[in-house]
Amino acid sequence: MANYQDRRAIESAKAFARDLELLGIEVATRIGVRANRKAAVRLMDRLVAVVPENPEGPTKKYKTLKSGETRSYFYGSARENIRVRRVKARKQGHIVMQVTAGNAFWLTFYEFGTVTQPARPFWRRHAESLRDELVTIQLDELRAGIDKQLAKTRKRYGPIMQNGRNG
Repeated sequence: MANYQDRRAIESAKAFARDLELLGIEVATRIGVRANRKAAVRLMDRLVAVVPENPEGPTKKYKTLKSGETRSYFYGSARENIRVRRVKARKQGHIVMQVTAGNAFWLTFYEFGTVTQPARPFWRRHAESLRDELVTIQLDELRAGIDKQLAKTRKRYGPIMQNGRNG
């Protein structure tokens, strides 16, 4: 059963790749960025909902310098800092979105622990639990984008043949 599903997924991926190839690099990139961003925003929304928060809210901290001057710093809450950004891909043709904690550096300590603080993972657990849903979101968005662009192209230029030329 798993073998059949794997074959079906591979065939589906090949069909997506073929359709994206027909559309051209710019259009395929635009569709891929939209699909990845939509999945990353879904992950961000889930993390914002489950991120641990101080019940008293964020506090403003003060630091006294050697000169005697007092400076304040405020990093905000963890919920405010979680965001999605596009990252330059290491390989050509890849689209990478990153869900990051921004200035909330303490979430790293919370997730992985420190010498004196035990690890209390939440980020990876929720990312793993959403994996199938995120893939489904990406596939649906890719399908919708490809269909929309192919319909536009067919309407404008006529049908597209297998070799990528108009008939």
